Amino acid sequence: MIRTGLRPFGILFSSAACIPRAKEWRGMCESTLGRILRTAMPETATTPPSPASAGNPARASMLQLLRDAWQVPLLVLSVGAIGAAVWYSKANKVPNQWDETLAQAVEQIDKRELPIARRILDETIAPHLAEAPEGFVAKFELARADLASAELSQSSSPTKEAFAEVAARYEEATAKGATLDHLQESKLRSALVNSGREAEAIAAAEKSGDVEQARALVIRRGRSRLQEAYDALQEDADLPSVNEFFRAYEAFRGERRISAEDRAWAAALASRTSIAGGHPDESSTRLQREMRLAELAMANGETISPMQLAELGYLLGEGFRLQKEFIEAERELEHARKTVDDSSRLGGEIDLALGRVKLALGRVADAHAILDRAVLKEHPADIAANLRLARGQARTMLGMDAEARIDFEALLASQELGKLSATTTSDLLRVLNELARTALGDEDFSGAIELAQLAKELDDRGPRGAETLITLAESAYRSARKMRDDEIERIGSSEEMERGMRADINIVFKLAAENYTAYLLTEAAKALPALDRSELHFSAADSFDCASEYPLALEHFEASIAELPERDSKRTERVLRIGDILFEEGQAAEALVAYQRASEASPNDPRVAMPRCRALAVLGEKDPGQRARALVELERVLGGEAGHGAESAQYREALDLSARLAFESGDFVRSAMRLTELLERDPDHADSGGRQFRLGESLQAISRAAGDEARKDDLTSTRRAEVVRIGNERGADAQRAYQRAIDALEGHRRALESNGRKFKDNDKLRNAYVQRAQCAFDRGQFKEAIDLLETIDRKFPDHAASLLALVQIVNAADALGETKRAETAHLRALRRIESLPESVLAEGSVFSRDEWKTWLRNHPPVHGAAAVAATEEERP
Repeated sequence: MIRTGLRPFGILFSSAACIPRAKEWRGMCESTLGRILRTAMPETATTPPSPASAGNPARASMLQLLRDAWQVPLLVLSVGAIGAAVWYSKANKVPNQWDETLAQAVEQIDKRELPIARRILDETIAPHLAEAPEGFVAKFELARADLASAELSQSSSPTKEAFAEVAARYEEATAKGATLDHLQESKLRSALVNSGREAEAIAAAEKSGDVEQARALVIRRGRSRLQEAYDALQEDADLPSVNEFFRAYEAFRGERRISAEDRAWAAALASRTSIAGGHPDESSTRLQREMRLAELAMANGETISPMQLAELGYLLGEGFRLQKEFIEAERELEHARKTVDDSSRLGGEIDLALGRVKLALGRVADAHAILDRAVLKEHPADIAANLRLARGQARTMLGMDAEARIDFEALLASQELGKLSATTTSDLLRVLNELARTALGDEDFSGAIELAQLAKELDDRGPRGAETLITLAESAYRSARKMRDDEIERIGSSEEMERGMRADINIVFKLAAENYTAYLLTEAAKALPALDRSELHFSAADSFDCASEYPLALEHFEASIAELPERDSKRTERVLRIGDILFEEGQAAEALVAYQRASEASPNDPRVAMPRCRALAVLGEKDPGQRARALVELERVLGGEAGHGAESAQYREALDLSARLAFESGDFVRSAMRLTELLERDPDHADSGGRQFRLGESLQAISRAAGDEARKDDLTSTRRAEVVRIGNERGADAQRAYQRAIDALEGHRRALESNGRKFKDNDKLRNAYVQRAQCAFDRGQFKEAIDLLETIDRKFPDHAASLLALVQIVNAADALGETKRAETAHLRALRRIESLPESVLAEGSVFSRDEWKTWLRNHPPVHGAAAVAATEEERP
C-alpha cells in the first residue's frame, strides 16, 4: 500500500501484495531471535526462581537453551532472507514507480491486451491518482484516451456516442497538459469526424499543418454526409429528404481532388435515388456522363474497383430498362454481369434486372434460366424475394402454372409473416394484376381468376388492390357467362341445364358479384364518374341475378338507376330487370308495377310490352279480366303497334303466349292459328315437339267441338255435313301434328341419351302416341287406330297407357265387328291389370287395380260377354 512520504508501490502492479508478507516474516524472526538470546545470556533475575531450579540455576538455563535449539536453523535462514531482500531492494531500486506502472498499461494497449490495460489504469493507478507526482495526470489521461480508441477499433458496430467519448478523452488529456503525437492527433480527428464534429477535425488538421489529412477529412466528411442522407431516404423518401440528399451529393462532387472511386460511388447513390424516385432518365444521363469521366480517370492512372464499375453498369442498364430501352439495357447488364460474383448482392441485382429485360423482350425461356439459377443463390431477403417474383412471372408466361403458384404462395407466406418489404409487396401485387389482366385479355378466365385471387390475399386497400377486385370481378363474370353459354349451346336451352352445372355457374356469378360490390366500396370506384358507377352496379346486379341472389340484385339495380340521369334510356333496362326478378319470384303484381314504371319512363320502348303481357297472363289465371287485358296487349304486339317485327324474338313469344291464353279461354281456332304461324317462323326451336303437341291439342279440340255440333238435332243436313267434314279434317290435322310432335320428341330423346343425358318429356311423348291413336279412332279410322294402339302397348307395356290402349283396341275391334280380336284384347287387358305395379296405376291411371277389374268385368266386348264371363269364373 502507499504511505505519504514513502516510496511508491513496487516495480510491478502486484508488489503491493508482497509488503504485508515481508512484515509478517520480519516480526516472526525478531520474536524468535529475542527469545534465544534471552535464554543464552540471562539477565539479573527480578523475580524469585522456581522451586525446581532454585537449587541449580545453571542446569535450568541449559535445559531452556536445549528446548529452543531447534529454531536456530530457521533463525539463520530468516536473517539471511532479510539481508538478501535488503540487498535486492538497494541494487534494483526504481526511481519512479508511477511512470513504470503507466508504462506497463501502455505496453498492454500496444499488445491489444485491453482488459489488462483497463485493470492497471482503473484499479491500480486511478484510486491513488490524487497522490501522483506533478505531470503524471496528463500522461494518465492520454493513456486512457488511447485505451478508449483501441477499444472502439475492436467494436463491430461503433456508435456516434462512442466516437464522441474518444474525442472527449483526448481533449481532456490536452486540457491537462498532454502533448499528442501524430498518431494520436489522427485518432482525435477521426473521432471528431465520426462524432459529427467534422469542422473541428478539419480545423485541427489545418492547424497542425497536415494539409493532406485536412483534405482527406473534408472528403470523408462529405462522404459521411452523403451516406447519411442516402440512409435517411431509405427510411422516408419524402421530397425534403430527396432534396437534402442531392445537396449533399453536389457538395461532395464539388470537393477538390476526390478520387475517381469516390466519384463513381457517389454517382451510384445518386442514380439509385433517381431510379427510386421514378426518374430513370435522369439516372441514365448522369451515369453516361460519369462513365466517360471514369474512363478518363483510369486512362490517367487512377483506379476504380471492378465492383464499382459494375454497379455503374448495372444502374445504367436498369435505367434503360425502366425507360423501355430494352436492347440498350440488355447490353449494359450483360457487360456488368461479367465482372461480378453472381452470389453477391450486386450479382443478384444484375440477374434480376437482366431477367426482367429478357421477359420484356419476349425471351421468356432465357429469362427463366437466369432467374431460376439466381433464386438458388444466397441473396439478401429483398433481392431473393424479387428474384422469386420475377421467376413466378416467367413461369406463368411459360405455362408452368403449378410452379408459378408455388413461387407466388411462398411470397404471400413471407408477406403474412411481415418478412416482405412494402416495395416488394407492391411489386407482387402489380405483377399478379398484370398477369391476371393479360390472362383476361387472352380469355383465360380460370387463369385470370386464380391470379387475381392470389393478389386479393394481399388485402391492399389502395389503387392496386382496387384493380385486383375489378379484375377478379370481370374475370369471374365473363367466365360464368361463357360457362352458361357453352352449356346452353351444348344442351339446347337453359331449362335443360343440369342442377350441378347450374350450381357451379352460380358460384362463379356470385364470385363476380361479391367482387364488384367490394370494388364499389373502394376510393378508386368512388372517384369514377356516375355513369361508370352505374355500369358497375348493373354488372353486380346482373351477377347476383344470375346467381339467384335476388334481393341483392334488386338492391344493385336500384343503385344503378340512381346513378343515371332522369331521361337516360338505360333506366328502362334496369327497371325491366327489376320486374323480371319480381316475376320470377312469383310476385306478378309487383312485377306489373315495375313494368308500368318502365313504360312510363319509355312509352314507346318495345322492350316493355312482352314483360307486361307475361305478368298479365299470370294474373289472368285467377282473374279473367287480366287475361283479357293480356290478349289485347298481345294483339298490339302482333299487330306491330309495340314496335316488334314479325321476325323478332318478341313477336314469336307473343305468338306462343297468345296461343296459350287462347287455348285456356277455349278459343281453339285462334290457338291453332298462332301455333301454326309460330311453327312456320321458328321450326328449329328446341321445344318444337312441345309446340306441335299443343297444336295437335288445339286441332283435336276443334275436331271434337265439330263432332259435338254435328250431333245436334237442329242442324240442317247441309250444315251437318259441313261440320262433319271440318271435324274430320281438323282431326286428321291433329293426328299429323301429334305425329310431328312424336318425331321431334323422339329425336330429342335420342340426342340427349346419346350424350348421356336424361330425357325429361316422357309423359308428353307417351301422351302424343295416345292422342295420335285417339285422333284416328275419333275419325272412325278403326283399323289405323288399332295399329297405333298396338304401338302404344308394345312401347309402354309397364305403364297405364298400355292398359288404356288395350281397352280402346276392344272398342275399335267391336266397331269393326271383329269379335275375336275384341275378346283377345279384353283378356290382355285383364292380364295387364294384374301385372302392372300399384305405383304405376297410382301415377298413370284414374282407377285403382280393383276399380279397373270391376270396370273391365262390367264392360266386356259387345259380342263376347259370355266368353269374358267364363274366363272370369275360371280365374283364381
